[in-house]
Amino acid sequence: MTLTLASLLYLALVCLIYFNIRHALRIFVLTAASVVYVFFLSPWAGAAALITSVLTWLAGILTEHLLKQGHQKAAGAAAGCGIALAAGSLVMLKSLPLLNAAGWAGAASPVSDIIMPIGYSFYIFQVISYLADIYGGRTQAQKKWGHVLLYLIWFPKFISGPIERQAAFEQQVAKTGGTVFSDPERWKKIVAYILTGYIYKVVIADRLAIYVNIIFEHHEAFGSMWMIIGAIMYSFQIYCDFAGYSYAAVGISLIFDIELTQNFSMPYLSQNITEFWRRWHCSLSSWLRDYIYIPLGGNRKGERRKVINVIIVFLVCGLWHGAGAGFIIWGMLHGIYSLLDNIFRKHNIRFLREGFTGRVLTFLLVTFAWIFFRLPKSGMALRFITAMLTTGLRLYNFAAEFEGMGLTVLEISVIIVLLAGLLLAESLAYRHGRAVPELFMNRHYLIRWSAIVLLMMVIVIFGIYGPAYDSSRMIYMQF
Repeated sequence: MTLTLASLLYLALVCLIYFNIRHALRIFVLTAASVVYVFFLSPWAGAAALITSVLTWLAGILTEHLLKQGHQKAAGAAAGCGIALAAGSLVMLKSLPLLNAAGWAGAASPVSDIIMPIGYSFYIFQVISYLADIYGGRTQAQKKWGHVLLYLIWFPKFISGPIERQAAFEQQVAKTGGTVFSDPERWKKIVAYILTGYIYKVVIADRLAIYVNIIFEHHEAFGSMWMIIGAIMYSFQIYCDFAGYSYAAVGISLIFDIELTQNFSMPYLSQNITEFWRRWHCSLSSWLRDYIYIPLGGNRKGERRKVINVIIVFLVCGLWHGAGAGFIIWGMLHGIYSLLDNIFRKHNIRFLREGFTGRVLTFLLVTFAWIFFRLPKSGMALRFITAMLTTGLRLYNFAAEFEGMGLTVLEISVIIVLLAGLLLAESLAYRHGRAVPELFMNRHYLIRWSAIVLLMMVIVIFGIYGPAYDSSRMIYMQF
């Protein structure tokens, strides 16, 4: 769900209907609200979601029926066909930009006008997990099509996940019938998660985006110092953009008593790359582990096979984000990082993967890889990196470049204070083993309400708004 005034008004309308209707009809309200919202975002996305949900529902019922009849191979074929169709459609849509760029589809070709629907990657991964879980006996096929549709397109998480598992999501939906609006404990979490999401996205990520765009798109005008700063800014931008959306999605879903998967857990405080991938985009990491790495054999078939499996997993991760060479290099870099971290762990080289040194090294490696993510055309990324390493600090021109970006002392001070506050909050959350929004949730009511008022003031005063800047655009919408 986009973090815009129109979306909030739509949410208020859905709540008004939901909490004033018979409990038995609530699931229909949630499903209808999700369908309307997706069609509002994009008719193409809505049509794709409806068709996908019907095919997934039928494939799931057929797979379960064949399993009950003892036809294991036929059930595997049914699930496999559904998975292959879903995965194939995703690969095709991901590849179209490259095909168009290579001139394989002419300007007048209908293929040149096809674009990937919003949210497609996320619900296709859910399709794959749903059918695989039915075949593996981990969940039951839904008899009602509407349940499958709601699972795939639940509107608070539709744009950027998290990637949910059907069995867990269905358990959450099953309890919504008894949900009451006036539940103080639930509303503590709702307010905390939504406000934290807005701080991360609208205040931090969207503010950093202004300067990140300038530096990356006009890097030839800057010295190495500003390019390094730009790369670090982008690390925080993409994290706050995605984590902010995820926190808001959790909070909005909790209004209806649906608890989503936590997608982030202070990843930039990770001591090594293995820990980073347990804390970054947790729903994608666990999906890749359960449906790619483990089925390939994981680490059970020797070191050579483990190396191959790790590379395949991160190649899939890169391709999931896009078919550009930059995304593939980004995935391969993380695959190499993971293999090196495994070597360090085996040989007990602790200073490279623990403590302060481990945290700094992990952040720098992740930041370097993000350059290929930000500039998915590998040539552009390599030019940026080459310039960053060879241009020189140009400190004599630092002030002029500072002014050229439209920065002021006040603005840079705001950015520094916001990032310092972010790191402080994340450090406290890391130390206490809880999510950032829950830091003040159960405090004394004076502390809690003071925190709420302070966060609201920060959002109003320092949030990025206005027609000249599209604050509703999420980085992960394109994936």
